Amino acid sequence: MYRLLFILVLAPTGACVPDSGDEGILITKNVKPADGCLLTASVDEAFLGHGTMSSVLLNDYLFIAQMKSRITATDIQIDQRTIFTEGANVDLTFPNSTLFSADELAEMKASGLTHFKSLFSAPIAPNGGITDATFMIIPEALVARIGAKDANAQSFDPAAPRFALEVVAAITVTGTLAGDAVDSNPYSYPVTITNRDVVQVAGTCPLPLGTVPLLGNACGDLQDAPVTCCTDGDQLVCPATVDTMPPA
Repeated sequence: MYRLLFILVLAPTGACVPDSGDEGILITKNVKPADGCLLTASVDEAFLGHGTMSSVLLNDYLFIAQMKSRITATDIQIDQRTIFTEGANVDLTFPNSTLFSADELAEMKASGLTHFKSLFSAPIAPNGGITDATFMIIPEALVARIGAKDANAQSFDPAAPRFALEVVAAITVTGTLAGDAVDSNPYSYPVTITNRDVVQVAGTCPLPLGTVPLLGNACGDLQDAPVTCCTDGDQLVCPATVDTMPPA
């Protein structure tokens, strides 16, 4: 039995109902959406093993969790043994980075930038039921904070030095089963925040007639795939606009 959900909310932040000794929810992958932003909540969906997001464009990073129930049930127990998820506890770390001091890291954790609960709601049926759910794991405000620490992070000048910061998200989905708390397995997901790779500046706006700009990923989110941009004065326009008239 498959169900699909696409919901996103954020809240500041952390029990488990064992079934045969394991967590009741298994996060199996970060789903790569198909063309048209299609999600099917099926085991054969493509996945992303590593995320990429722009440090130039301020956006949240959205994670599409495929979740599988480890709970078993007889035919007459399906409703009673369905898990209802409530959100995901997220903790962000910066391995091998000295960009932030220990005091800054403590302050960002206390303020909810790197330690928070991303809220969503989705049912997961027992007996291997699968659900896809989308939620935020890196907030836009953290990307802005990173840009404030390193000027290169927000530079879209191709001549500027490359900026890249690895962020690892530790994700645990939480929910309830018949009124008791249930958790997922801890899931670790790396994301590179960079001024390259995602944003590709192709010139001044509008680009020449016939240009086919890249639009980012299948959902139109500015992450995990290149997007063609153009410059309008000191502003960056993404996706790029294209001239509708041939040159005079």
